Amino acid sequence: MLAVKVERSLRLFIRVNRRLQVKGVYPQQGEVVLNCDGAVTNAACSGVIRDHMGAYLCGFGAYIGSASVLKAELMAILFGFKLAWSRGFRKIRVESDSLNAIRLIPGQGSNLRPCYDII
Repeated sequence: MLAVKVERSLRLFIRVNRRLQVKGVYPQQGEVVLNCDGAVTNAACSGVIRDHMGAYLCGFGAYIGSASVLKAELMAILFGFKLAWSRGFRKIRVESDSLNAIRLIPGQGSNLRPCYDII
């Protein structure tokens, strides 16, 4: 039911924003996509996990208290990874609107980085 609502919302969004080019990049079979986002207003994060066909598998939403934009985005990625891992998914593609958060993840940890405690 939720997946149907998400798909309808996405179709409506695309119709309203005709200039927006949406390209679906699906993972290989055996992989999943984690779409996640963080929000500073009311500091929350949420995300959905989809299979290689784009079908909804599971999702999450969490209130995280006071947070910067970067922290909210990183928390969304962290919660998404934890959910995916707990469901047995090991090949996970992350899609986020925060390039800064994505760039922080693969590097070697440094306690001088912002939000080091999360990554």
